[in-house]
Amino acid sequence: MSGHENPFQTTIKVKVLSTIQLDPRPEYQRVGLKWSPDSTVPTAEVTGYQISSRLLSMTCANGLLVLPPRTANQTQVNAGEIVDCIVIGRFSSGIILIC
Repeated sequence: MSGHENPFQTTIKVKVLSTIQLDPRPEYQRVGLKWSPDSTVPTAEVTGYQISSRLLSMTCANGLLVLPPRTANQTQVNAGEIVDCIVIGRFSSGIILIC
């Protein structure tokens, strides 16, 4: 990590805008983050298809949702739920692009 004092990205809490089906494995999903002045928590919108070969959605992402594995008790993250997100870019104050 080449002498960087803090090599780890910032992790914050975000509100998911749409329901996300969970995978059997822990997962990181590319999202666009938006934080409006009247909100206490940023919102996260998935940037489109999340397959590994679809890296175009990375160009629109400024966050990675940290999603738990699917269990018998939890098969999805519902719209409006609060989850962890790793910040990988600057916040947007405008429209979130879906790639």
